[in-house]
Amino acid sequence: MTDQTSKPTTAIYSFRTDEGTTADIDLKGYRAICTVTKQPKQFHHTYLANMIAHKFNGNFDTFCDTYVSREGLAQKNKGKRVEQIKNKIDSLYNQIRLLKTERDTLNEVIEEELTVDTLVEIG
Repeated sequence: MTDQTSKPTTAIYSFRTDEGTTADIDLKGYRAICTVTKQPKQFHHTYLANMIAHKFNGNFDTFCDTYVSREGLAQKNKGKRVEQIKNKIDSLYNQIRLLKTERDTLNEVIEEELTVDTLVEIG
Protein backbone atom coordinates (compact mmCIF):
# COMPACT_ATOMS: atom_id res chain seq x y z
CA MET A 1 0.00 0.00 0.00
CA THR A 2 1.12 3.47 -0.69
CA ASP A 3 0.92 6.18 1.89
CA GLN A 4 -0.95 9.11 0.38
CA THR A 5 -0.83 12.38 2.23
CA SER A 6 -2.72 15.42 1.11
CA LYS A 7 -0.56 18.23 -0.11
CA PRO A 8 -1.55 21.83 0.45
CA THR A 9 -2.94 23.10 -2.81
CA THR A 10 -1.46 26.11 -4.49
CA ALA A 11 -2.38 27.93 -7.62
CA ILE A 12 0.78 29.56 -8.92
CA TYR A 13 0.49 31.74 -11.98
CA SER A 14 3.13 33.75 -13.81
CA PHE A 15 2.47 37.38 -14.66
CA ARG A 16 4.51 40.28 -15.95
CA THR A 17 5.45 43.16 -13.66
CA ASP A 18 6.04 46.85 -14.32
CA GLU A 19 9.79 46.23 -14.29
CA GLY A 20 9.42 43.82 -17.23
CA THR A 21 10.17 40.71 -15.19
CA THR A 22 7.94 37.73 -14.56
CA ALA A 23 6.56 37.07 -11.10
CA ASP A 24 5.13 33.77 -9.89
CA ILE A 25 2.14 34.47 -7.66
CA ASP A 26 -0.03 32.07 -5.67
CA LEU A 27 -3.58 33.23 -6.34
CA LYS A 28 -5.22 30.64 -4.11
CA GLY A 29 -6.82 32.67 -1.34
CA TYR A 30 -5.46 35.96 -2.73
CA ARG A 31 -7.47 39.03 -1.77
CA ALA A 32 -7.52 41.89 -4.26
CA ILE A 33 -7.97 45.39 -2.84
CA CYS A 34 -10.37 47.74 -4.68
CA THR A 35 -8.66 51.06 -5.41
CA VAL A 36 -11.94 52.97 -4.90
CA THR A 37 -13.54 51.35 -1.83
CA LYS A 38 -10.31 49.96 -0.31
CA GLN A 39 -12.25 46.77 0.47
CA PRO A 40 -10.66 43.34 -0.06
CA LYS A 41 -12.27 41.03 -2.58
CA GLN A 42 -11.55 37.33 -2.93
CA PHE A 43 -11.91 35.44 -6.21
CA HIS A 44 -11.47 31.86 -7.34
CA HIS A 45 -7.88 31.59 -8.57
CA THR A 46 -8.76 30.65 -12.15
CA TYR A 47 -11.24 33.53 -12.48
CA LEU A 48 -8.67 35.95 -11.06
CA ALA A 49 -5.92 34.65 -13.36
CA ASN A 50 -8.15 35.06 -16.42
CA MET A 51 -9.19 38.56 -15.32
CA ILE A 52 -5.55 39.65 -14.90
CA ALA A 53 -4.61 38.11 -18.23
CA HIS A 54 -7.44 39.72 -20.20
CA LYS A 55 -8.41 42.97 -18.49
CA PHE A 56 -4.96 43.95 -17.25
CA ASN A 57 -2.93 42.57 -20.16
CA GLY A 58 -1.21 40.00 -17.93
CA ASN A 59 0.45 42.69 -15.78
CA PHE A 60 0.06 41.98 -12.06
CA ASP A 61 1.30 45.41 -10.94
CA THR A 62 -1.26 47.13 -13.16
CA PHE A 63 -3.94 44.91 -11.63
CA CYS A 64 -2.87 45.83 -8.09
CA ASP A 65 -2.72 49.56 -8.92
CA THR A 66 -5.97 49.89 -10.86
CA TYR A 67 -8.41 47.12 -9.82
CA VAL A 68 -11.91 48.49 -9.19
CA SER A 69 -14.63 46.22 -7.82
CA ARG A 70 -18.23 46.34 -9.04
CA GLU A 71 -19.15 48.27 -5.91
CA GLY A 72 -16.38 50.78 -6.58
CA LEU A 73 -17.41 51.04 -10.22
CA ALA A 74 -20.97 51.87 -9.13
CA GLN A 75 -19.61 54.68 -6.95
CA LYS A 76 -17.53 56.06 -9.82
CA ASN A 77 -20.51 55.84 -12.19
CA LYS A 78 -22.75 57.74 -9.76
CA GLY A 79 -20.23 60.58 -9.77
CA LYS A 80 -20.12 60.55 -13.57
CA ARG A 81 -23.92 60.54 -13.74
CA VAL A 82 -24.14 63.58 -11.46
CA GLU A 83 -21.70 65.41 -13.73
CA GLN A 84 -23.71 64.42 -16.81
CA ILE A 85 -26.90 65.76 -15.22
CA LYS A 86 -25.21 69.06 -14.32
CA ASN A 87 -23.97 69.43 -17.90
CA LYS A 88 -27.45 68.65 -19.26
CA ILE A 89 -29.02 71.29 -16.96
CA ASP A 90 -26.46 73.89 -18.07
CA SER A 91 -27.14 73.05 -21.71
CA LEU A 92 -30.90 73.38 -21.22
CA TYR A 93 -30.48 76.74 -19.45
CA ASN A 94 -28.40 77.98 -22.39
CA GLN A 95 -31.06 76.79 -24.80
CA ILE A 96 -33.76 78.59 -22.76
CA ARG A 97 -31.71 81.80 -22.85
CA LEU A 98 -31.39 81.56 -26.64
CA LEU A 99 -35.11 80.92 -27.05
CA LYS A 100 -35.98 83.89 -24.82
CA THR A 101 -33.68 86.11 -26.87
CA GLU A 102 -35.32 84.91 -30.08
CA ARG A 103 -38.79 85.50 -28.58
CA ASP A 104 -37.86 89.03 -27.52
CA THR A 105 -36.48 89.79 -30.99
CA LEU A 106 -39.68 88.55 -32.62
CA ASN A 107 -41.80 90.56 -30.19
CA GLU A 108 -39.83 93.71 -31.09
CA VAL A 109 -40.41 93.07 -34.80
CA ILE A 110 -44.14 92.55 -34.21
CA GLU A 111 -44.37 95.74 -32.13
CA GLU A 112 -42.56 97.72 -34.83
CA GLU A 113 -44.96 96.40 -37.48
CA LEU A 114 -47.95 97.35 -35.33
CA THR A 115 -46.52 100.83 -34.80
CA VAL A 116 -45.97 101.27 -38.55
CA ASP A 117 -49.50 100.00 -39.31
CA THR A 118 -50.98 102.40 -36.74
CA LEU A 119 -49.04 105.33 -38.21
CA VAL A 120 -50.21 104.43 -41.72
CA GLU A 121 -53.85 104.32 -40.55
CA ILE A 122 -53.50 107.68 -38.74
CA GLY A 123 -51.68 109.39 -41.56
